[in-house]
Amino acid sequence: MKKIGLHQSSLNILFIKQMGKYLICGRSDGIFRSSDMGKTWKKLVLPAIENYGFNLSVSANVIYVVSNKGC
Repeated sequence: MKKIGLHQSSLNILFIKQMGKYLICGRSDGIFRSSDMGKTWKKLVLPAIENYGFNLSVSANVIYVVSNKGC
């Protein structure tokens, strides 16, 4: 992950999904978005529950996010 602009490459990637022109990447430290197919990343969401990560679903241009720790 360091090669593509994300910090702390030892953190687990929980998902990568495409949403239109964006790639969305979920890790235990937040959700990131790339508009250049993974060359650079911008953090979108900080985790509400530290180090648990998120599950997500993408529908058209909407991302639905639930913490891995549960509701």
